[in-house]
Amino acid sequence: MPKKPERNLPKGSRVSLSFARFCEFMIVQGLIITVIGMLVVFLFLILLVCITGWTSGLVRKYAPEPAAAPKKPAKPVVAPPAAAKATAVETVSDNDKIAAVIAIAQREFGLPVK
Repeated sequence: MPKKPERNLPKGSRVSLSFARFCEFMIVQGLIITVIGMLVVFLFLILLVCITGWTSGLVRKYAPEPAAAPKKPAKPVVAPPAAAKATAVETVSDNDKIAAVIAIAQREFGLPVK
């Protein structure tokens, strides 16, 4: 009876050739299942991206435009009294006028004053 060819098993090993083949089979099966699982997840993610883009397009097409927030009415600028107005115009320099305009704009638009 011819002797079975031995694979690279260590001498004195109690592992039989059928067990070694079984281990190879299990590793190959594990790799196949891993690859199939990764492909399923990859295809699911591609499908998810496509469906999300499609529904986003539908919402943009058919959803009503959001109502614009009502703007705050502008606060009326109160003119200084007539007596103060006459003296203020004569003594105010251009830099002071610019500073006053900037301060009013900051107050109107709610910007922080430095």
